[in-house]
Amino acid sequence: MVTKKRTDATTPASPEQLRARLELRRSSAASKHVPAPRKGTRRKQRARAIAAGW
Repeated sequence: MVTKKRTDATTPASPEQLRARLELRRSSAASKHVPAPRKGTRRKQRARAIAAGW
């Protein structure tokens, strides 16, 4: 029995899928929704980014 290769969110199965994902990200970035400007110092922002999982 051939087992299907499991692909997680970080590694798309094909370059077409990767391209589609990039396009989706680009279109969502061009959407009207603009997030509120971040408040706080650079250190606070860095801490927030680390906490968020970046």
